[in-house]
Amino acid sequence: MGKNRNWRRRRRKAADAQSGNSREELKRKSVGGDDEQLQDKKRKEEQEGSRTRSLSAFEYDGRRYELEDSVLVTPEEENTRPRVAIIKGISQSLGGSMFVTIQWFYHPEEVVTGDGESWLSLDNRELLISNRQEEVPVYSIMHKCMVHFLSQWKNLPDRKKHPGFLVHHFYDHLKRMVYRITDAHYMDSLQAEIHRRITETQSRLGWEEAPNTQHKHILT
Repeated sequence: MGKNRNWRRRRRKAADAQSGNSREELKRKSVGGDDEQLQDKKRKEEQEGSRTRSLSAFEYDGRRYELEDSVLVTPEEENTRPRVAIIKGISQSLGGSMFVTIQWFYHPEEVVTGDGESWLSLDNRELLISNRQEEVPVYSIMHKCMVHFLSQWKNLPDRKKHPGFLVHHFYDHLKRMVYRITDAHYMDSLQAEIHRRITETQSRLGWEEAPNTQHKHILT
């Protein structure tokens, strides 16, 4: 009889131990499964975040913006004037983050020519267009602004009647060279766009003058 009791106790202990091991194994599998699910979810979110879709317009802070709008951009440094740019691209990730690709204008004090001097401007409305582009978050955009493209730097628009910035030069920030926007072949890819913007400005201001294409003139 005693032998049977001892045998039953040993069998019960073995069964309990096996049951405990099974529970631990199930627990580990459960935890491991959760980890794998979390990792899969994280990878999926990262993949979705890297995917973007292109847009032609967007709304932010109650304002609507479209491609080719001229806008003010929050400056990176305090106590400096807002930057000015043209919206060239709009993208949004599946996660909701939105960015804009912008083409920069330069304020005269930001221009450094080949001899190390800043660009001397005779009007505080002047900007120089460039081919430099950059992607910035949508919250960097402050609001729209007006930019007039002038084929000649004379008979400037009246400040009150036609407020806005004035552009008559192109700045190559890599070569540190300045050209008139009517100069030929300073950048072939921009010629058609510049011509269009000059024509739009003349129509907006009521001018009948046609844009002149001059020989290249380099200002350093």
